[in-house]
Amino acid sequence: MNPAFSDLKAATSRPRLKPEWTIRQAAVQLSASRPMRAQNIDVNRIVRPHDHDYYEICVAHSGTALHQTDTYDRVLTPGSVVVMAPGQTHGFTQVENLNVTNIYYLAEWLLADLRALWEHDGLVPLFLSASLFRRPMSDVPVPQFTLTPEQLRSCCRELDDATRERDSAKPSLVMLKACLLKFLIGLSRAYVQSEPERQLGFGFRRQIWTALEHIEESIRQSTPFSVDELATEVDMSTDHLSRIFKEATGWAPMDYFQRRRIHHACTWLLNPRNSITDVAYALGFSDAAHFSRLFRRYQGQTPRDYRKMYASDTIPR
Repeated sequence: MNPAFSDLKAATSRPRLKPEWTIRQAAVQLSASRPMRAQNIDVNRIVRPHDHDYYEICVAHSGTALHQTDTYDRVLTPGSVVVMAPGQTHGFTQVENLNVTNIYYLAEWLLADLRALWEHDGLVPLFLSASLFRRPMSDVPVPQFTLTPEQLRSCCRELDDATRERDSAKPSLVMLKACLLKFLIGLSRAYVQSEPERQLGFGFRRQIWTALEHIEESIRQSTPFSVDELATEVDMSTDHLSRIFKEATGWAPMDYFQRRRIHHACTWLLNPRNSITDVAYALGFSDAAHFSRLFRRYQGQTPRDYRKMYASDTIPR
């Protein structure tokens, strides 16, 4: 048995961990000019079960605690990393002088250039897949792993660079994204190296990869998307393609296409120079009203409300 998992407890009969509160935008304070945040926290008491509207990456620097999720109780020690997807619940007990850095980020800010991110093993499954798919991309619902001292120092350097850029008077989004992606790639490489027996990734058959690429290209070119045409391209019937696509991703092909369009729309809306109408037409919507209806269906709010939520330019401490 891998010693990294020796402290896992069997979870076959454990009750579901219910969140007592949710970490939302008011606490995270992400914005269009600062769409990620790294927050250093001293934890000296029990943290009751909670969930998040955003991804949270927790990196432990010192101290210990018992990390609790739906599927395991596991000791947190210096160098431990926990990745919580939106909606997942966790908490900490047996806390002893714990110091951590919590990292929050807008997933849609990174998802516009999805094809480039797929090239890095573990990156999308660990840090973005919950925003893309309905089925898990890992056999561990809440990944927890441990960095070596050198890996921890390297990741901390990237976080320090990201924090300095975020705290500057006029942060560069290019620099901020580069720092965050270097940090995430470092974590994904560490996970793949430390947990080689864990299944993490996209075991998609060739036709699914072709379908995903076809959808990305349709969005990039702002061309109409047809499931029938896609089925012809992969030499399948429409019903067969729709069935295997949903089995692989959790979404019907058209639903996935619309969700990806909305991801791109979110990125464009973070730039205040893009009008809602311009974003709608750029992504091939018939008009702004149609765009707003679909945006609300898949994002849970209107484009105007989404833009307003992240308009604040304050520097959270």
